[in-house]
Order: sequence, then C-alpha cells, then structure tokens
Amino acid sequence: MKRRFLFVSILVIQFGCLGAGIPGYLPKKLRYFVESIESGKQGLQGVGIAILYQGHVVYKTVSGFRRGGEGVITAETLFPLASVSKVVSATAIALLVEDRRVDLERKVRLPWIRPAVNLRHLLSHTTGYQFTGNAQIERGLSRPIALKVLKKQKQVYKAGCVYFYSNILFSLVDELLQRQNTSLHEAIGELQLKLGTKGIQILPLNPDYSVAYPHNRVPIGCKGQGTRVRPLAFPPYYPKTVPAAAGVFASLDGMVELLKLWCGYRPDLAFQRTLRKFYCPRVSTSDAKRIRSKIPRCKGRIKSFYGLGWRIFRAERYPGKDLVCHTGYIAGVNAFIGFIPFEDVGIVILVNEDNGFARTEGFRFWSEFLK
Repeated sequence: MKRRFLFVSILVIQFGCLGAGIPGYLPKKLRYFVESIESGKQGLQGVGIAILYQGHVVYKTVSGFRRGGEGVITAETLFPLASVSKVVSATAIALLVEDRRVDLERKVRLPWIRPAVNLRHLLSHTTGYQFTGNAQIERGLSRPIALKVLKKQKQVYKAGCVYFYSNILFSLVDELLQRQNTSLHEAIGELQLKLGTKGIQILPLNPDYSVAYPHNRVPIGCKGQGTRVRPLAFPPYYPKTVPAAAGVFASLDGMVELLKLWCGYRPDLAFQRTLRKFYCPRVSTSDAKRIRSKIPRCKGRIKSFYGLGWRIFRAERYPGKDLVCHTGYIAGVNAFIGFIPFEDVGIVILVNEDNGFARTEGFRFWSEFLK
C-alpha cells in the first residue's frame, strides 16, 4: 500500500577530514536548522533540499510525490525553477564569458526596445524599461505577441541606471546570445556537459524525464475541515514565453552541481574573478523591505542589490556575510538557491507546492549566520 508521504532522507555528518584537510561535517549552527527543516518539510507535496559546506554535500533530503500520490520524488526529479531560472541562465552565460565567446558589454540593437542594450543591462534588470510582461505571459500570449506588446513600451530611464524587475526583458538574453553566434539552448546544453549533469533542462523536455508537477491546497468540505493538495497543470506559460527568466527545470542533483561552481569548487570551468562579476552588487533594490521579517535575529539595517542574475542581501552589522541568492515562484511551485561566500556554505530548496516554504527557510538559513 502506498503511503501518502514517502520520506527519503540522507543526512551526511562526517567527523574528521575529507580530502586536502577539508572538514566535511555539518556546522553546529546548522544542526538545529536541519532538525527544524526535517520537521517543517513533513506534509509538503514534494521537496528536495541540499546544503553544501566547504564543497561537500553535508545534508540532502528528498520526499513526497511528483503528482498527487503518484511518482516518488528523487534527487533526479526535475522541478520547475520559476525565477531561479535566472541563476541558471546567468551561469550558462558566465561560462561563455569565461571562454571569451560572449561579451557582457557588447551593445546590440533589438527590434523591440530602444536604444541598444547589452547582456549586463538585461541580466541586471537595468534596461530602463518599466514593464514586467507578466500580465501578458499569464494571459497565454505567445512570445512573438508578447514582444510586440513590449515594442509599444517606452524607455523611462537610461540603460544601466535604474532597476526594474522584468521577466520579458530578462528573457531577451536569448536574442542577444543569438547576435553573438550562440543561443540559450546551446548555452544550457553546454552547461549540462560541463557540469556533468542532465538535471538542468529547458523545453522541450524528454517525455521520459521525471517531472514534479505544481500543486496548490484547497479546502476540504466546510470551513475548519482542513485542506487537501490538488495537482495543477504542467506550467503552461512562463517556460514557453520567457525560458531564460522562468522556464528552466532542474533536479536537486543538478542544482547541487551548479552551486558547487558558484562556491568556487569547479575552477576547471570558471575562475572566481569571472563569477564575482555576476554576484557583485550592480544596482540597489527595495527587496530588503520584503524579507526583513523573515530574519528577526538580524540587528541593524539590511541592504539589497541585484547583480547579474543574482540577488544580494547585506546586513550592515555583519560585514562580509552577504547572502547571494534567488527565489522562484509560479503557481504551485517555489524554489530557493543561495550561498554565503564568507562562510563557504550554500543551500538549494525545491518545492512543488504553492507555499512560501523555500523562501522562508532560505532566509532563515542566512539568519543562522547572523549571530
């Protein structure tokens, strides 16, 4: 008989040394966090979580089901990443920059916006336009039609000066890559090869792949009788219309490999000087106001920035302990990836249910280091 929730957890706590004298144990301050998250994940439709510390996976857990009560979630199951897709797209571009195959500063004129922009403008949401495109995407408009709507918009600020988060404008990185003799599909394909994983994909997906479908919760009967989880359709709009911004699918194992790269443990693929260009603060944002309540232990002011595909949060009283991260949300899905360079630690959280678990736990993870 199938159980409603099948939990497959792997907790790696090793004492002593692993390779080159690097400790492979879970830091004490995170043991309480892990105990809490083990409890908090129970009842979720499906979840995958991993913690990377000093280049080693010290905690990894997967649980739940892909769709309804069918299909057990594994570390190879693909989750829709929503806006965490921006990190994956930025990673693929970073490797092209490392190989000197694309130029972040090369300006290109596109038919939908004026004047010319470069990859840096698109990746940092500083094109000068104030148009998200979300309403058009969620109405089911095709990409060509959504871009026609974009063409009717006016640039409000000079490119490179003012931040305005936009899925449709970020997605134009594909067109800029094509102007530099490559494409998003090619870049993602090369990323797969270099990371040695098929756990990062964009449409079209192989039908044989295991995919976690979105879910939401609906009331059971009269008020007070609880809720039940309801499967939703395969994400219908964002992956097709804005693949670079919100259309990537990835497994827990695939995201762990990507996180290892950003934490500096794949020097064969990219040097830190290249990667830092992407998570260096480029422009101030107002995101800090929205996450302040999620980190009550943090004293003092929090500042927020956007880099190239990454959000950066800085606590003034804790110098050096910046959080480099991104959250992702579409109906029925939420995701989080983040790392703290100073602490050499990072986390990935993937959930196929409509709630704030990934975002809440991701920022609580940061707060464990702000003491």
